Amino acid sequence: MKRFLLMLILALFLAGPLHAKGPAKAMAPWYAQLASQLKLSDEQQSQLTEAYTQQRQQTVQYKQAKKVFKTARQSEDKQALAKAKKQLTQARIERNAAKKKFNKTLNSILNDEQKIGYESMKLFMGIAYYVKPANVTTAQKTQIRKLCDQAAPQVLALTKATTKERNQIKAALLEKVFQTVLTEEQRAKARKPKVNKKVSKKTQAAKTQ
Repeated sequence: MKRFLLMLILALFLAGPLHAKGPAKAMAPWYAQLASQLKLSDEQQSQLTEAYTQQRQQTVQYKQAKKVFKTARQSEDKQALAKAKKQLTQARIERNAAKKKFNKTLNSILNDEQKIGYESMKLFMGIAYYVKPANVTTAQKTQIRKLCDQAAPQVLALTKATTKERNQIKAALLEKVFQTVLTEEQRAKARKPKVNKKVSKKTQAAKTQ
């Protein structure tokens, strides 16, 4: 979750100024950015804002329950700890339910073109995490967005694909950005993706055969 939020912040950093209009202006900056880039109608924004508000409220309640649980655990009061644990579990359930409702609402209100745009935004967020330390230029950001736009329909089409298959496409996209967009100096500064040791060993074995 923390990494996801970090990517949202990075996406905002790379995306530029906000130009959101309508109900979405009341939401957090990233969601306002989403409404702006996907050109959501006022009706779509209203539905999204309602779901976002519920999710936000449940997230706040979960954080509060987490603090209470931490305090109870430090106090060594078994009765208070049991009560706090129960409240935290319930708060987590309600937060996750609100999050699912938001995602369901988002997917239900988007048309096909907007869904592709949203997938492209998510791909861009993932790339942003790795390239931010490289200080990419405005022109490079545009190149990255175009690559994400090209890959988005392919990822979106994998409705029945496994997580592994989706990650393979995303990894290939990241590699393409590294090799065709970033300079050698920028590649050295950028965050490096983690290598799956099992896959790496298999690859090495295949090369030696």
